[in-house]
Amino acid sequence: MQIELSLSTDYVSHWGLWEALRELYQNAMDEELWEIRHDSESLRIITKGGQLARESLLLGASTKSGDSGKRGQYGEGYKLALLVLCRLGHAVTIRTGGEVWTPRLVDSETFGARVLAIDIQPDDVKTDGVTICVEGVTEEQFLECETNLCMDFGVLSDPGQVGRIYVGSLYVCTMPDFKRGYSFKVGEIELDRDRQMVKQLDLSWATSKLWANEEQDESAIGLMEEEAPDTQYISHLAYSHSPAVKHLDRTFPVDVVPVSTQEEIQEAVAAGVKYRLVPRTIRELLGKIRSIRIPTGHKTPIQRLEKLKKQLSGELAEELADIIKELKS
Repeated sequence: MQIELSLSTDYVSHWGLWEALRELYQNAMDEELWEIRHDSESLRIITKGGQLARESLLLGASTKSGDSGKRGQYGEGYKLALLVLCRLGHAVTIRTGGEVWTPRLVDSETFGARVLAIDIQPDDVKTDGVTICVEGVTEEQFLECETNLCMDFGVLSDPGQVGRIYVGSLYVCTMPDFKRGYSFKVGEIELDRDRQMVKQLDLSWATSKLWANEEQDESAIGLMEEEAPDTQYISHLAYSHSPAVKHLDRTFPVDVVPVSTQEEIQEAVAAGVKYRLVPRTIRELLGKIRSIRIPTGHKTPIQRLEKLKKQLSGELAEELADIIKELKS
């Protein structure tokens, strides 16, 4: 039996070997028991307990749709992987449910174009699970793909991981502005359909959440001092008992007021207090454990009114400006 899929051969033309294997890896990792073997130029991806139904060959068909705990969500991954592998010249066989599936590219009379087709034959060997064999994968290619797997989660301190983002143990992209690498569990951050993009705002929020609870408090402070995107939103996510906040409480002088803007510097000078210029995030974290209010006792009434004016708008601000002008005349 042969089943033709309505997939043009140049679909996802930007995908290479890693993108194809990534899709197969993620499907395997969604099972409880899985392993990856490489021998000579043969790569085997083996899972226990599950089967591939013919229904899964339908584009969009997926038993994992809507399950945020699964890596594969869109029901396209392994079909696209087979297409790309065939396009790259790799022979592929799939053993599942007492059948052997062999994907290949054929000239379709139905579609009048070259498409992906799956030849299905009975299998003499019964397997409890799914075994996918990809031929023609060299040792060098296999090891290169292995570098795109990370089984650790959280902040990655290895200098070789700087800027590299993993989700569900699989490499997604490199974010050059970030100072550390990060590995997230499935569902902790949203990816695009290609698993190759993450929004920087979402990433900064997720990394800030990690650093808010990270025991490497000095590293967190260093990132804030650099104003790195890694800790951009940490002040929204940290608590008074967070390691970074406790570190600041121990090390930042109690007789020094943290300031982050030119206006705050001017207020500190006018009040005659010691101050230190720090990034906004550090000032906000200190504000969770101590008063960082700049004394206003040394301000003149006009100075206090001028500060109030900046907090107003419209007619009220205009009216207060007129009052200040009259007082100065």
